[in-house]
Amino acid sequence: MVSITKESLEQLRQKVDLVDLLSSYMEIKRSGAYHKANCPFHEEKTPSFVVQPGSSFYHCFGCQAHGDAIAFLMEHQHLSFTEAVEFLAQRYGVVLDYDQTAPQTQNKKKLLDALAIANRFFNKQLLESQEGKEAREYLEKRGIDQSFIKKFEVGLAPIDGKKLAKILLDEKYLASELQEIGLFNQYNSTFFYDRITFPIRSSQGAVIGFSARVFKEGATGGKYINSKESFLFKKSNVLFGLNYSRMRLAKGKKALLVEGQIDALRLIEHGLNATIAPLGTALTENHVDKLLQLGVEQAYLAFDSDDAGINAAIKSGHLLQKKKITTCIVPLPAGSDPDSYLQKNGAKGFAELLKQKISYLAFLMRVFSKRVDLSDPAQKARVVEKITKNIREWEDPVMVHESLKKMASIMQIPESALGLSEITPPHIYAASTASLKNSSAPTQQYLETEVLIWLLQRDLPTEEFFKIAQDNISKDLFEDSKCQSIYQILCDGFAQKSAPDSLSLLIECPDEETQSLVASLMEKKINKEHAKKLFVSALQRFLDHQWMKKRESIKLKIQSGVLSDDQALELAKEFDEIQKQRPQVKQ
Repeated sequence: MVSITKESLEQLRQKVDLVDLLSSYMEIKRSGAYHKANCPFHEEKTPSFVVQPGSSFYHCFGCQAHGDAIAFLMEHQHLSFTEAVEFLAQRYGVVLDYDQTAPQTQNKKKLLDALAIANRFFNKQLLESQEGKEAREYLEKRGIDQSFIKKFEVGLAPIDGKKLAKILLDEKYLASELQEIGLFNQYNSTFFYDRITFPIRSSQGAVIGFSARVFKEGATGGKYINSKESFLFKKSNVLFGLNYSRMRLAKGKKALLVEGQIDALRLIEHGLNATIAPLGTALTENHVDKLLQLGVEQAYLAFDSDDAGINAAIKSGHLLQKKKITTCIVPLPAGSDPDSYLQKNGAKGFAELLKQKISYLAFLMRVFSKRVDLSDPAQKARVVEKITKNIREWEDPVMVHESLKKMASIMQIPESALGLSEITPPHIYAASTASLKNSSAPTQQYLETEVLIWLLQRDLPTEEFFKIAQDNISKDLFEDSKCQSIYQILCDGFAQKSAPDSLSLLIECPDEETQSLVASLMEKKINKEHAKKLFVSALQRFLDHQWMKKRESIKLKIQSGVLSDDQALELAKEFDEIQKQRPQVKQ
């Protein structure tokens, strides 16, 4: 998150009307001293969701949902923290000013407007120009009609880019600004020409770039080219089609991944609107993290059936399984892709194909066993070794254990041959925040952020949690300056018997890095079912780390060789005393 000035955050905080915002998503009525509604987070017949006039927070007495405007947008609309802030700014007409340390963000809205102008221009060229006729005929051969073009704003970048350049320059855009967002090349000519364009959108629907496809025989360059990366558009962060599919993904917790933009849009058009595609790059950890933030638990991979598609499925499936997203492979017939299969068999036919999915483990075994004689012990051993190596890289021990167990059964080999006895599935709640860091020895910063995550949750009994925290740790125990600042802000808020709302918290952050850390921590998924137990465990780990550091410090002094015998003896006694006094969380 880029640092937003305190002045614009304060202006936004004063303008946000929680009741007004909630009214867009539910029927909320005045009832006595409160506004009440049926809770959007659980089924109920009698309203238990309330907002006190003038309050920045809502509360449900039924399911204990609690939060402010940003928390609501994150939970109900599945926006990221930054997206929620920007959504509120747009809704309430507040221009967010960014600190001068990030000058390219000063004109973010202006540059998004430039991309929107270009998108409208491209769309009009395809639909109305004489030059667009050939492109329309090409698309018609692929089964893409005018309703599809209008719905998804497909366009045409004409051979001559002077008309678009003139429009943008007449709107007072600088050539350097248009270069920054990829509309101009280094020679100040339009970057896209003689290609069909597909707008690349943020998860909220704003155009942030373009993907452009050749449509003429013998055209030069790659089949697809994308906008250059900028502060608005980073390929490794963008999932094509997410703006159309975000709500369905969050609700159904399932995602359908395809390789191409037309594949994705075609499936979305036919109602399979949980479809997304990586954008001209392999699936990345950032992509998977976006899916995890939306609560996705299962992924279907409908990649091409050629060698490139199979390799992409192996790599993408591994990354998803590694992050505990159950992955299935959709068996497309040889020579087909999702678009061609859909045209031939329709949405019902594709839905039937989805039912024929195979597990990622079965897919691996099928691929690695192809053209291999499994009756030959050496060949079988190589296949088992390759798949085992893949599985052991997954982060969740339960998935590793169960997958190896299943493979042992299918391959008819003893479980001991795969080292299953060495893997002990952990207690299901043992690592609620393990995604923060995959180290067996947590760092001080990890332990500090682990505690803060719980204190920043809006729908937990944070007053109770904060009292426990204050009874056990002081601000001075936080070594990371950002963590220390956040803890101090929370301390000040609770001293006034009220948790600060998200915007107030951002306003109090001393710098961009602290703002970014707040945004990151508030987006972390936690296990709320055993919240207090897990919070106390996080505190205990924090205290244990401090305790061990004290012991280690004394041990190093004793071993330094510069102390007298008496001094060393005194420190040894102190070490023994500390050893006996392992701290326990006071509740």
